[in-house]
This record gives sequence, C-alpha cells and structure tokens, in this order.
Amino acid sequence: MVAAVSNRVMGGFGRGTRKTKWTFGQLWIGGLFIILSASRLFPSFEHTTQVAPHHDDIIINCFCAALAVAVFSVGVAISEDSGKMWSRVLTVVIALICGFGGTFVGVYEVSKMWAEAHDFPAGKTQASMAQWPITGLHHTSVRSLDYYYANTKQADVNVSESDYDFMRAHSVDSFCARVPIETSGTAVRLMLGPHDELKSGNILPCS
Repeated sequence: MVAAVSNRVMGGFGRGTRKTKWTFGQLWIGGLFIILSASRLFPSFEHTTQVAPHHDDIIINCFCAALAVAVFSVGVAISEDSGKMWSRVLTVVIALICGFGGTFVGVYEVSKMWAEAHDFPAGKTQASMAQWPITGLHHTSVRSLDYYYANTKQADVNVSESDYDFMRAHSVDSFCARVPIETSGTAVRLMLGPHDELKSGNILPCS
C-alpha cells in the first residue's frame, strides 16, 4: 500500500504525465507522504512524557492546520492531474491522506517540542524521583517488538517483562513505580519516553 502510494505520488498524478523533472505538486505531496510515513518512528526519539499541563489546544490547532493543508493539497494535485475521472479521484484521496495526516503529525511533534521547551526552561527545572501508584498493566507490540506498561494516573510507564510478569502474579494495585521526573512550577514531565524502559528495581511496594 505504501509503495503504491509512493509510486503514484512520485511517478506523476495523471496517466501519461511522467516527467523527468518533478512538479511542485509531486514534491509537495511527496514531502507530506514522507512525514506521514516517518511518524511511526517518532516515539523512538521521544525520551520524555509530559504529564502536566496537558495543552489540549495543540490538538485543535493541529486539526485546523491539517484541514487547511489538506484542502490546499487537493487543489494542487487536481490542477496537475489531467488523467481520467478514476485517476482524479485517486489523486484527491492521496492528497487528502498525505495533506491531512502529514501536516497533523508534523505540526503536532513540533508543537509538543515547543510546549515542552516553554514549560521547562533551563535553570528553572528541578529533577527528582517520584513514587506513582500502579493502577493496571497492559502489553503492546510495535514492529515485532514487545512493550510492557504499568498504568498510573499520571502516565503509562514502560517496564521490563520480568517486572510485568511479577506484578501480574501479585496484586497490581499494591505496587508503585519509582520514576525520574522533572518539575517547573506546576509543570511535570516523566523523564522516560514511550519506548524507554524503567530500570529494574524501581517497582516497589507502595509505602
């Protein structure tokens, strides 16, 4: 599916329109497609998880920006596609997916980085360890890799398989996760990303 869309974008929008020089539309939609495809890798580069504040306005702003770019992308793609009706319909679908999806994930990641830099300024941020009560467990697989999470009210914490199995064999709500955090005023962030595993020995009975 990904290869088909890639060939469609880079090979020309309309039938018989293959060119040795890429058009603006191909470069535009192709760039958005690359961002959308790379979004699956973003969690691997995240090494913090912001707990507070939540910044719900980021989602709204990303949606509005993505919608505007999707409409623009459709206009650009249609203007360069001189093929038959089925070709133009396919063009619209690809432009919508790449325009909306690529913009949303791109703006969202940049906005998260900006918000985190604003909430945790250098010189005003303090590091410490916190003890978060565990409320549940869940397991997921990403690209054939297994991840084990302890659920807390603050955030999900990636734990080792051995810690996960140990808690499953006992009463989960009797354990706490001892986690590294940073605070700045009312802002709090966990110093672990979605795929960063909490070191063994930090799952303890709640005191």
